[in-house]
Amino acid sequence: MDQVEQADDKDLPSIGKRWKSEIEIANKKEADWRERGQKVLDRYHDDRKNGTSKLNILWANTEIRGAALYSRTPTPDVRRRYKDQDKTGKEVALLLERALEYSIDEYDFDHEVQQSIDHAQLPGRGVLRVRYIPEISSVDTRLPVEMQTDIVIGDDGAEEVTKYFSEQGEIDPAKIQEDDEGIYTLGEPEEEVTNEQVQCEVVDWEDYRQSPAKRWNQVRWVAFHHSMTRDELEQEFGKRGKDIPLTMSRRGDDEKTTEEEEYFKQASVWEIWNKDDKEVIFIAMGMEEAIEVRDDPLQLTGFFPVARPLHIIRPKKNLVPIPEYTMYQDQAEELDDITGRISKLIEALKVKGVYDASMEGLGALIESDDRALVPVENWATLVNKGGLDGVVSWMPVEQIARVLQGLYEQRDRLINTIFELTGISDIVRGQSDPRETATAQGIKNRSNALRLGPTQKEIQRFARDILRLKAEIMARFFEPETLQRMTGREVTQEMIQLLRDDGLRSYRIDIETDSTIAEDLADDKQEVTEFLNAMTNYFQQIGPLITQGLLPFEVGKSMLMFAARRFKTSKELEDALETLQQPQQQGGESQIDEIAMADVQRQTRVSYNSKP
Repeated sequence: MDQVEQADDKDLPSIGKRWKSEIEIANKKEADWRERGQKVLDRYHDDRKNGTSKLNILWANTEIRGAALYSRTPTPDVRRRYKDQDKTGKEVALLLERALEYSIDEYDFDHEVQQSIDHAQLPGRGVLRVRYIPEISSVDTRLPVEMQTDIVIGDDGAEEVTKYFSEQGEIDPAKIQEDDEGIYTLGEPEEEVTNEQVQCEVVDWEDYRQSPAKRWNQVRWVAFHHSMTRDELEQEFGKRGKDIPLTMSRRGDDEKTTEEEEYFKQASVWEIWNKDDKEVIFIAMGMEEAIEVRDDPLQLTGFFPVARPLHIIRPKKNLVPIPEYTMYQDQAEELDDITGRISKLIEALKVKGVYDASMEGLGALIESDDRALVPVENWATLVNKGGLDGVVSWMPVEQIARVLQGLYEQRDRLINTIFELTGISDIVRGQSDPRETATAQGIKNRSNALRLGPTQKEIQRFARDILRLKAEIMARFFEPETLQRMTGREVTQEMIQLLRDDGLRSYRIDIETDSTIAEDLADDKQEVTEFLNAMTNYFQQIGPLITQGLLPFEVGKSMLMFAARRFKTSKELEDALETLQQPQQQGGESQIDEIAMADVQRQTRVSYNSKP
């Protein structure tokens, strides 16, 4: 593995030199891929340099597959790792789930995910970064005006001030300070968090680097490139931002600009997350020493603020991405060649011919509109020569037409070959043969699921990991007031303690099955039906045992809750089921089955007429 010798943490020049070398190593490792990725993007955008005809199959495939791979916003599903009775754990799980749902709705989450999928489909790598965004405001610690004017300071000024503020009751005199202007304050101005957000943003494929490695868990660092103006530099790095050279131009080139063009100049800054030392390093091109070294700001379990990058084609040798287009590039180029030939032959496929010059008027006949009668000189001669067939000879086009037909057939075969390579069936494209049976279409659907299934699961994994990062940041940093505003739930100190101390170790943050692809209402109804059937059978079998005293009520209730927690549908019912109490005996018969089923039916809002 290429690795640069570690530098002294306090030696900014050595740190800057070390990390510039690391970035250069990563650039060389991925240089060929970046060149291929740019060519793929040019092909997708149809950035042609000449007027040749092409069929942009890459654009069509990307749009079709993108819709099949991600079609709706994922639904967070936060659950206890151990499905036992734990009231506080259940409340914390519900709190995190609602907070994640609010966080997804707070900004355009889908847009960021879709852009990362586009990057994965075209250049070959999609990266989403998670950011913690607190809104901080300064708290004025100056004392009220009436307190300032009422103070009378004698020779023993400090004692008089202390005595005065001690009489105010709510103010601790030990915190009182007098500034240079004679204003009394309760210490230095304080800062408080007024709002908190955690968002993900797509990282452009050209602005991301990572250390060369064979597996993701071996990646030592990741880096993000920023183009920053002077104002942005000073805002981020304070006074040190004034010394950072501006080496780039916002005009899109790296040429030196004149003083008049200072406005367009920017600095090239790399933000490097070093997992080995748990620190974040900032370096700038054109500056020998590092700008700044910061301690781990987020304290994430995996340290990196990104999930494992998304790859449509999973690399086998190392983590250098592979553009999907390279898998059918030869067929696509042949398709372009055939399309170009078709265009030229269509241009040549024109009605042309020669006629006897002595037959005046025939030219006007050919050029005339429909239903035109054109007078012809020497009519008798024209008749004697066999009419038009005897004086006009048309250029043969039958051969061109046959070649065109063959080219069209070959193009269709190539398109089908490309669809087979990319796993895009006619069902996905919205095409169907009315002569096909339902069984045949079902086979196609299952085949399509087999082809696209692994990629769909990879995207679900990608979205799930992003939600896990968001949840971990919320659990570690969010104030109770913020969580309460986001979720509408009461947040107790016990819940905060569990979030802070236990983090996410007791929870499994997951996305509902297939929630990033098209919703299947039939599956949802089937799950509800299975849940109701399971509950009905349970009450029919267990109810009599409880009635006869062969099974204690609490044991039966525990068995019921154990089974209900296995269904995602039952999350809303859990509270209702836990409120079940031992019913009163009426005529020697227990009413537990009727009462419990009534609660289930009422909570699910499902019409259920039969009695167990």
